Amino acid sequence: MRKILFLILFLSLCQFSKAQMFFDFGVKGGFGGTWLFNKTMMNDNKISYGGNPSYAFGGKVSVNFNETYAVSSEFIYSNLVSQTFKFTNISSTDVNRKITFNIYDVPVLFRKNGDSGNFFEIGPQFSFVQKVKDETGADVAENFKSTYTNVLFGFGHYLFGVNSFYGTLGVRFTFNPTDIISSVGGKGQTNFYPIKSSEYASNYTDYASTIPITAMLMMEFNLDFGYFAKSKCKRRAFIMF
Repeated sequence: MRKILFLILFLSLCQFSKAQMFFDFGVKGGFGGTWLFNKTMMNDNKISYGGNPSYAFGGKVSVNFNETYAVSSEFIYSNLVSQTFKFTNISSTDVNRKITFNIYDVPVLFRKNGDSGNFFEIGPQFSFVQKVKDETGADVAENFKSTYTNVLFGFGHYLFGVNSFYGTLGVRFTFNPTDIISSVGGKGQTNFYPIKSSEYASNYTDYASTIPITAMLMMEFNLDFGYFAKSKCKRRAFIMF
């Protein structure tokens, strides 16, 4: 009987509560493209950029302060984050310089959920470079910073919801406002990676930062833990504890 009374009291308090905090856990995956933007190289008409597909997958945990505002932390593994540079070297040989990164990303994001099921997210993403290889498979990680911080922002919409389980689809963009080239890679010099004067006759007089930019389509599946309450976007949040 005490348990029943406690349950009734608990549900009554929930009924009158305006701010219902709950948690959600999820898995996610994405597909998109990555570019290593360098102004000096972009203005060089003897070099062309080639696009390469990228994919990522991982998990997340969120603290939802109510059904509108939340903060989440994620752990994402990104593979085939790559860029191809095409140029002709000093020996008049065509070169496709493909740089491939394997990275662990840790975004910490603020998310705002809209009334119609749409959402917007923004925050820092901490990137930890695990491997960097060129088209020959050689390790070229020393030319880049091993860690850097991106700015991430994205938006999307809820696709479906069944009780505490729901899915979303969104688009994410990230960019790093600082240079990712290391001192070994020629940071601050006119002879910098991936274009070295030993193989490419450049006449660069200025140095430009190399900035990674990504755009990715992300699918997310979540399970809520919070108070039972029908949300404005037709999904449910509940508490089991």
